[in-house]
Amino acid sequence: MGATEAGLVSAQSFRQLAEEHLTVIMDSAPREFVIGEDVLSERSPVPLELLSTLVERANANRNELKALDRTVDALRRAEAVTHKGQLPRIDGFADYTYANPNQRYLFVYDWKRTWDVGLAATWNINEIFTNGSAANEIAAKR
Repeated sequence: MGATEAGLVSAQSFRQLAEEHLTVIMDSAPREFVIGEDVLSERSPVPLELLSTLVERANANRNELKALDRTVDALRRAEAVTHKGQLPRIDGFADYTYANPNQRYLFVYDWKRTWDVGLAATWNINEIFTNGSAANEIAAKR
């Protein structure tokens, strides 16, 4: 195959690829496009839709509006968590130890098992004031 024939095959392949690309961009059925086609000619009328329907569809597809809705929801939840920081906090814990030496048995150097379970209630008086203002700040941002 000579260089001319290879160039012709390459040009035909490029034309076919460009036509497929153009049909995807124009969202039309595959067809053969003609060079010199009159793009300013009258087109078949597109059925009109109500403006409210078009606006509703556009708003449903806008990612920035979805992101704003999620941001507002996240700020609302952060505000609720910050308000809860004003209340006393109760934490539970459990521990199991199998050690040699075990700290619960003095002067016994043998493997011993121990366990403990408990609750701890804490309340920081300063957080009553700081969390209230922090929650108000988050509400203002929301």
